[in-house]
Amino acid sequence: MNEALRGAVAMGFWVSGLLLRRAWRTHGGVLLLAMAAAFWLLSFHWGLLATLALSEHHPLVYGLRLLAFLVILGAIIATNWPARDKPPT
Repeated sequence: MNEALRGAVAMGFWVSGLLLRRAWRTHGGVLLLAMAAAFWLLSFHWGLLATLALSEHHPLVYGLRLLAFLVILGAIIATNWPARDKPPT
């Protein structure tokens, strides 16, 4: 994949993060904000790949991708975890 395509993918992730942030401001919810943060991390990941020509197996690049997916997983768990202070209905 060449650098221009990687840059376009990075821009797409950045714009998706902006749209998710706007949806979070309208609707709220931790999942939308976490998805926006994860998409910005993935945008930074693809930007590093495009500008520094690093391998996808470089620890920094792999760590950013792993962190983005862990943010999404944590938000899904936090969204679906039952609250302790509310009785079940």
